[in-house]
Amino acid sequence: MATQAQKPDEPNEPNEPTEPAEPNEPGRASPDVETGQPGRASPDEEAGEPGTFKTDVSETDDEGTSVREAEVRDDDLSETGSPESDEEA
Repeated sequence: MATQAQKPDEPNEPNEPTEPAEPNEPGRASPDVETGQPGRASPDEEAGEPGTFKTDVSETDDEGTSVREAEVRDDDLSETGSPESDEEA
């Protein structure tokens, strides 16, 4: 009796998002770079000042997009400190 060769497993297709991405909310980290899904800020990511939290900020210019961590205010999402790149310059 002859046996048939088994087909190799087919490659997994990427998962489709089940719901649209929502804007960042206080206490939420920015969307994960690989998955694009918003994440929750962990306790060690919480900022020291009341009413602020740390998140990733992406900036796009002629050279491309860069991502850095920043501490922002809950009420207006303005940055509370200067970017690290400015301190090195």
